[in-house]
Amino acid sequence: MNADTVAGALSVLAGALAGGGMQYASAARTARAARAERVREERREAVEALAGALHRHRGKLYRRWELRERPAAEREAERWRSWDSRDVVNDARDRLRLRITDPAVLWHADRLVDRSYALGDVDESTTQADIDKRGDEAREADAAFLAAAAEYINSL
Repeated sequence: MNADTVAGALSVLAGALAGGGMQYASAARTARAARAERVREERREAVEALAGALHRHRGKLYRRWELRERPAAEREAERWRSWDSRDVVNDARDRLRLRITDPAVLWHADRLVDRSYALGDVDESTTQADIDKRGDEAREADAAFLAAAAEYINSL
């Protein structure tokens, strides 16, 4: 075996190793990118689930307000429906907390939940103006939550 043959064989071997290493690195990058995209999508879905659940829950609370002078049985049925929707909200908030740990996003989420739940805190002295103000505050909190979540998710 002469030196040229050995050098050629070593060159082929080095090329194969380099090519395999580059292929491995490329596959690893692709897997990391796919995982990052899955995590980003899960976070986006958690944000959408909470925002949607709160939107529906606020609708139930508005409905309870509208029924305040209706027969007790009708009010009671709507109260149970709003409690069911509150459970959905709490589940969605838990999912969000498991997927997003950013303090700003979580602060806005908690603020949105609090502002939304305030629509259900009514008594005999509550006026339509109170409900309208609470609704405005909930919608503002909703917009702030979605903006903070979008900024966080889009920065990943």
